[in-house]
Amino acid sequence: MPSHKHYNLSMLEDDVVLYSAGNTYQILNIKTGKKQIYFGTDSNGIGSVAVHPDKNYFAVAERGDWPNIYVYSYPDIKLYRIMRRNAEKAYSHIEFSNTGGYLASVANAPDYNLTVWDWKREQVILKCKAFSQEVYKASFSEYTDQQLITGGTGHIKFWKMAQTFTGLKLQGEAAKYGALEISDVFGFAELPDGKILSGTEQGNMILWEGVLVKAHLVLDVVKKTPLHGGTIEIIKFIDDEFMTAGADGYLKWWSLAVIEAAEADEVLEVAIAPLKEKLIFDHELQKPANLIHMAQCAAHWLFSDGNGKIWKIDRKSLDYKQVVAFHSGPIAELAIAPKLNAVFTCGKDGHVKLWDYVRDKEFLNQRFDGQATCMDIMPHFPSNLSRVVAVGYHSGVVRVLQANENELEILKSFKAHERELDENNKVVKQLKYLKFAPDGSIFVTVTDSGELFFFEISAMSDA
Repeated sequence: MPSHKHYNLSMLEDDVVLYSAGNTYQILNIKTGKKQIYFGTDSNGIGSVAVHPDKNYFAVAERGDWPNIYVYSYPDIKLYRIMRRNAEKAYSHIEFSNTGGYLASVANAPDYNLTVWDWKREQVILKCKAFSQEVYKASFSEYTDQQLITGGTGHIKFWKMAQTFTGLKLQGEAAKYGALEISDVFGFAELPDGKILSGTEQGNMILWEGVLVKAHLVLDVVKKTPLHGGTIEIIKFIDDEFMTAGADGYLKWWSLAVIEAAEADEVLEVAIAPLKEKLIFDHELQKPANLIHMAQCAAHWLFSDGNGKIWKIDRKSLDYKQVVAFHSGPIAELAIAPKLNAVFTCGKDGHVKLWDYVRDKEFLNQRFDGQATCMDIMPHFPSNLSRVVAVGYHSGVVRVLQANENELEILKSFKAHERELDENNKVVKQLKYLKFAPDGSIFVTVTDSGELFFFEISAMSDA
């Protein structure tokens, strides 16, 4: 499932955050705005990043054919250690143990390996297949390096590093949902007494005692009203309270004492009420944020948003502001503007952006309906000043846009092609390429089935 898991983040200092975006990992000082951008080594992007508890090291797990995990010293950013050949195509998640002695990694398809590393020696301590489907996260226990928890597609699993007759082994037990609906698991946390709290796709939480359900936590037992209006992505134990966040944009706080005392009776559902809550609303997109990762420091929290943003939230006032914005998925195409230090990008999230790549600043950002598949910029003329681009969408629509001072104005919009699917809903024809002629008088569109159309647009150039 979640391609959005690429947007994980960790704090290197109180005002310095490490996060991944595409084929880069970036270090941003949110106070000064200074950003350092580093490109991945193994070609297919960054799978996960993690910061060591003492903040002197960070790890970057990559994607590609047999990708590596690279550990760098901080703040000098020098390569310190490399862990090799324990993921066939990509890493989904990495995380240091609380003492910092171990590093856990989870491989993506096809192997789904869970590996515990002695990272300073670049050695594998233990390795086994974590599950038969996607594993999103692996975390060490807050209280011992000998226990781990993994969560993913349709499961949560509890692990121990156990001494057996044949040596040290990873022993894992999958939780048993019983009468409850099986759920993908993104967020989980450990109680001080060893019980585990996990979130569900339905917006509820499950309290586990061993591998069995102790209670199914909801807002209302009769109506089975969920705690959140969507998947719970984040569960954190902070100052004797649990904080949850997720797809509905809400942060909610819950009493540890109430959760510890939750005990199912005739039904598994137990009602709990939030101590307080806060909605993170994206006024630009006019919808709640999709909160998927969290990093914390003394004065504030940072949340990565599945819509392509990072939010800073003050711990006391709960005021929030956007600190980073990027595409919330693959960038379909980019077009460099002649005569300007600027580049247009379009993505499958529907956004078209204009960037100043010298100042590393976003000038314009506008979302249009549909998934962008291609883009080209009109040749430079005094009448367009490298400000006109054509953007093609998976639906076959083409929009010709002009970058003005405060917006991307639609000059023309029309349907160039019909999108076609086969009986299995697989795309057999959609708009894939478009290209302007050198004199700017026409442009051509091409589908992936080889269909070409030519369009006259001479009114927008000096030709």
